Amino acid sequence: MVTEAATSRLLVQPWGGEWRGYQVPHPAAGEALVALAADPRFPRAVALLRGAAGAHRLLVIGADGVTLWGLPMVRDPLHLILTGADTLLVGEPAHRPGDPRPFFFREMLLKSTGPEAERGFAVRGFDGRALWLEAGQVYATTAAGARVLYPREQSLRGEGVVETFALDSGVFACVWHRLFLDLCLPADCAVTVEAKTGDDLPPFAVRRGRRLPADLIPSGGSALVMPDLNDPWLPLGSLTTQEAEGWVPLGFADARPGRADLPLPGLDLERPAEDPLAPHRGVQPAVPAALQTHEWLIVAPPGRYLWLRLRLAGTRRRGPALFALRASFPRPSLLDYLPAYWRAEEQGGAATERALALFEGWTTELDGRIDVLQRLFDPRLAPREALEWLASFLALVFDDRVREGVRRQLLIEIAPLYRARGTLPGLTRLLSILAESAVQIVEGFRLRRPTAAFVGDSALGPGLEIGGREGAFDLTGAESWERDLAVGHAALLLRRAGDDHPCPAAAPADPLPDDPLIGFYRRHAHRFTVIVPRPCDAVLEAVLDLAIETHKPAHTIHRLCWLDAGYRVGSASLVGISHLGSVRRPAPAVLGDAVLSGFTTLHRGRDDDRYPSFKPMTPWGTAL
Repeated sequence: MVTEAATSRLLVQPWGGEWRGYQVPHPAAGEALVALAADPRFPRAVALLRGAAGAHRLLVIGADGVTLWGLPMVRDPLHLILTGADTLLVGEPAHRPGDPRPFFFREMLLKSTGPEAERGFAVRGFDGRALWLEAGQVYATTAAGARVLYPREQSLRGEGVVETFALDSGVFACVWHRLFLDLCLPADCAVTVEAKTGDDLPPFAVRRGRRLPADLIPSGGSALVMPDLNDPWLPLGSLTTQEAEGWVPLGFADARPGRADLPLPGLDLERPAEDPLAPHRGVQPAVPAALQTHEWLIVAPPGRYLWLRLRLAGTRRRGPALFALRASFPRPSLLDYLPAYWRAEEQGGAATERALALFEGWTTELDGRIDVLQRLFDPRLAPREALEWLASFLALVFDDRVREGVRRQLLIEIAPLYRARGTLPGLTRLLSILAESAVQIVEGFRLRRPTAAFVGDSALGPGLEIGGREGAFDLTGAESWERDLAVGHAALLLRRAGDDHPCPAAAPADPLPDDPLIGFYRRHAHRFTVIVPRPCDAVLEAVLDLAIETHKPAHTIHRLCWLDAGYRVGSASLVGISHLGSVRRPAPAVLGDAVLSGFTTLHRGRDDDRYPSFKPMTPWGTAL
């Protein structure tokens, strides 16, 4: 089906037939065709006409000719798709293409008397590119892929009722105490609460089914779930939706600041582990600034189980938002601290107890805060916000780049770390906590040869190694500061060579003499290498360098050596004969086309500064 804009004509070709032309009857001024919909499975085709003044009409083409109708209950239609022989979906672009908010569709029933509006549908993120029908479902294109149109929710009602499942105290004839609701309550909205108690659950045969939340209703299924023996929830307390027997109104509530009853509000936000619907729930929203906690005194009779019925009243634009519900038991009473005379009469004692409950709540909450105060001094239980405060008592300042778990472990072990500060065990444990892996420290003097070399009866000294580089100084394995000194000395000698009268006359001494003993001392004394069994990470490297500079002996020099997965320090590595003093990370040895691994030591360490383009051919697998 195509259009001729100049003549306002439609050209339609039935499946396997000939082209036919149709003239738009009585075209209005400025009216244009903006959308077409046809399907070879259905006998009708439709077109959308939009006028200059925002008026829109639907053109229906069938076997009996062309008819023109108005569209009810739509204001700005743009998209059309036929979903059946007599059903049509009309889309209205409420947002820009790709917007995550819903894009609405209205289902139209094509009758002989004109289109009639039926159900509403919606889809999120529609980019306007394509709509198609497949297996009875309408799909729309989005940036994340195809999505199915879902039925729109029913229009909001002004009020509703929520009934909780049974809350089990585990105490026979329990006297329930206070009820707290965390909610946002706009103006013109209200919340009333009723309570019911009992020591027994309703018989299984008469239990009422529960309704699933709207986002958990299976496709094509029912929202009502009948009682089941394997149901993880305790039953509802009412047998019918309008049951009134046994329900006691709780009266008026006291409005308080949000979560004022919780000693440490930040620790009690997680859902219980036994919640069977926890995997289906998304990320919990942040607590809004308008959150309030409403408090009731539970005046229902004693009973092990407690049921609550909440009636939420609002408007079509605004309504109460409930975040949490808490009930406390058993009831502590200040009446126990008064003489028995005050509770001699049952009615008089109950009235006195309710009056004293106004003050009892404040004292109970104060006692609760005192009871949990010790949790603030336990690094394992203190809230994240209290870690900095707790560290201030121990002269500990956290690095902003370390995560929360590392901070808690530092707080736990800070006392032994202070006692071992500056020692090899203390520095090893500190770096292991920061790196979250078992760090090893190899001191440079331990890499020296245990015996001297002998030629006949003469000892050549411990600084000589046959085949090594402890003899004449070689810049190949030198550190950066050694290379700088050598280059600076060579440049000075060149300048003096071109001067007939150098000053001073005596040539400056070599800062790096070739004496093997001096070279050996320079290479190994007061130096250590920190072996980190983790891939190199720039942030972690900065954290470890700062910790080492702060806690190591002042006269020592350190170097970090990173080990990727595959190394086994202590079992497959031979640290004693490896060149750890001048490498940043070891590299595997290659012999021909084979990579040496296992216990082989035929390799040299590679320095990232000297070999910036070096890439290991295989995962780390050789010894140090």
